Amino acid sequence: MRLVLVTAIAIGCGHPSTAPTLENHSTPPPAPSAGNATVIAGKSMGKIELGMTRARVRELLGEPSPQTDPDDSFDQYYPLGLSVAYDDGGLVLALHAFSGTNAGYETEPWAHFDLRTPEGITFDMTEQEVVAKMGPPKRSGALDHAPIPSNWIDYGPIQFDFISSNHHLFHVVVAKE
Repeated sequence: MRLVLVTAIAIGCGHPSTAPTLENHSTPPPAPSAGNATVIAGKSMGKIELGMTRARVRELLGEPSPQTDPDDSFDQYYPLGLSVAYDDGGLVLALHAFSGTNAGYETEPWAHFDLRTPEGITFDMTEQEVVAKMGPPKRSGALDHAPIPSNWIDYGPIQFDFISSNHHLFHVVVAKE
């Protein structure tokens, strides 16, 4: 009723509208697309792209968290919910995003990475919902003896990990296929 009244007032006078704009707060945000995705399979997470140098990653993200991998193959950005893996040449090999749930191997808590893929995958999804959007995975398996028992599904350039007890997505890996 209010929308009809404001519209009638705005249109009825034949002058440019000065009526306030109505916002419908019950409308969900637009579905993720390549334009607003934070993760592109086989390519990037946020500003970080596969194949970037460690120096460029640090230029974009700053210095990693103090508890970095002892063999120097990872930079952990706990406050960003992001981990960067490097190859022997110091180039980004894989990117890991976390839902805010610790994978169990780290001592520091991971922040929540704002995951959005072009397919519409977000961290609030279950394994069943991801498979419904992505189709059957190339491979899948279980890590029953991991610190957090989990199931994984692999689509080549992107892998999803789910907590076994509730099937909720908690970790995503982007790598070259």
